[in-house]
Amino acid sequence: MTRWPEMASHPSEAGAYRPCIAAVVVTYNRPEELQQVVAGLQGQSRPLDHLIIFDNGGPVRASAILKEQAGSLDIIHSEKNLGGAGGFARGLAVGMARGADWIWLLDDDAIPERDALARLLAVRPDLPTNVGALCCGVREYGSWGRRHRRFFNRWTGWEHSVGASAYHRDCVEIDTGSFVGFLVCAKAVQEVGLPDAEFFLAYDDTDYSLRLQDAGWRLWLVPGSVINHLRSRSARLHSSLFGDKHYYNIRNRLIVKRRYAQLKSFAAIESLTYAVMLWIVARGWKNRAGWRTLWRSVADGMAGRLGLIQRQPVPVFPDAPRGAVIIRTQGRRSDLLTEALASVAAQSVAVTAFVVVHGDHAALGKVKDAISNIQQDLRIVHAPDIGRHRGYPLNLGLEQVYAAGEAFDFLFFLDDDDIVYPAFCQTMTDAMRRHNADVVYAASCRKVPAEAAAPGYAPLPPMCLLIENFIPINSYAIRLSAIRPARLFFDESLEVLEDWNFLHRFLVMRLKFHPLADVLSEFRLTGDGNTPDKQDQAMWDRGWEGVHAYLDQICRQMDRSYVLQSLSDFDFAARGPLTPSERQLLQKTTQWIEERFPADTR
Repeated sequence: MTRWPEMASHPSEAGAYRPCIAAVVVTYNRPEELQQVVAGLQGQSRPLDHLIIFDNGGPVRASAILKEQAGSLDIIHSEKNLGGAGGFARGLAVGMARGADWIWLLDDDAIPERDALARLLAVRPDLPTNVGALCCGVREYGSWGRRHRRFFNRWTGWEHSVGASAYHRDCVEIDTGSFVGFLVCAKAVQEVGLPDAEFFLAYDDTDYSLRLQDAGWRLWLVPGSVINHLRSRSARLHSSLFGDKHYYNIRNRLIVKRRYAQLKSFAAIESLTYAVMLWIVARGWKNRAGWRTLWRSVADGMAGRLGLIQRQPVPVFPDAPRGAVIIRTQGRRSDLLTEALASVAAQSVAVTAFVVVHGDHAALGKVKDAISNIQQDLRIVHAPDIGRHRGYPLNLGLEQVYAAGEAFDFLFFLDDDDIVYPAFCQTMTDAMRRHNADVVYAASCRKVPAEAAAPGYAPLPPMCLLIENFIPINSYAIRLSAIRPARLFFDESLEVLEDWNFLHRFLVMRLKFHPLADVLSEFRLTGDGNTPDKQDQAMWDRGWEGVHAYLDQICRQMDRSYVLQSLSDFDFAARGPLTPSERQLLQKTTQWIEERFPADTR
């Protein structure tokens, strides 16, 4: 067992001795919340002796976030994210090494009220000597967060929250407490050791609470000591997209319950029921990734496998990939359509063209006549229902591509007035292979008839799509293995802006975007924007409302860490200087993210 230094006590001004208290805050990518937590800790009526910040490998270092207070803090930076479990284990070890008598564990969104520490220590003399931990009352969403303090049935593994009436008492003995305001006794840590870092995320605190109990240490809830937990509703398990954090929660819950319950079969059945219910509520059934995550979490939980989630190997992108392009046309611009097909034929990578004709039989015949002499791999798809919206012909093309199984490795789209430059496919597929990217997007040009092509859109961080569509439908390519299992389609209810909404669906799936500064495609301004249907402002308003309704929905399904990572990963030096409108878009994006994603989850 680790040998800790002797516990230290600090003399007070009156000559008595007081315990040495250290606080440990584990943080990952929540700069604003972290500043509030540190301010709350530094403002305690009973001052702390040590304030330890364990920076869990976030993109912005805690030392930069807290540079004004850095002199009074003990900041430890990890080069990689160790998860909440690893962070608390390392932070607690530092607190023990500093000779603390008690170590206060808090998340980076847990703001203590000014007298929180003093109230915890005030009840200590009235309790038995074997106090292992004192836990604050947690307030979140405007009421007591009672799931943070629970009872654990040692026969069945059944957990239930401490009742509301307990929050009117001075202190209540409990079985388990989350690490949101968890003041642990250093003598207990000396005996039982550190939290198990292999849990990574979730149930590490439950496991540690039960380990303390097994060693004879008792845990108490002190409701008068209050932590204000800033956890956002979008961070709750049932509100977010089924993924890694659900895997850890299900796996670790199953492991803990089978480890400590006497009736292990009952505990397993209860945990499996919980897993399926969570999978249903968090919409894990919508795609194969959700099925795989559920199965893996249960299998690893039953086998007792801890540690980082074991990723499925990423399919190797072939050296000689085959592509598919879906070209949407209404049969009105045969000359432009033939130019679009010629640009596809000029690619050095093999591409099959699916020409989808959205029109009646006359339009279909016109297209067939226009391309009858073209010698390239192409297929004509008829979308005869002219009353359906713009996503309909694209979806018919997607059905053809999906039906081909693994015959194609990547996909891109064109309208019949778009072209791709000769290096488009080679550059896109090289980037997919080199950067393991799911979506590669590039700069594009715009062309007015009788004028030279001019710069159209330049790459920006993908999260700018939350505000504006800067990726034209002709300027990106998709690794098909990323969307084929989910059979992703366009939203046919949208009259316009369906292409923007389609990109939003990539964000929900947390696909990996990679930007390219190269100009690889061109769209033509042919004047069809002046046709009466394109001038219908009510139609555009409906499209805008539909897109933003979907944005409101997905902000509850996205992790803030994924959102911010897309910003931090973007290489602004690889492209030209930002224009004023681009700077404004980036500013709006950052503001939107801070408003919609006020907290991340580890």
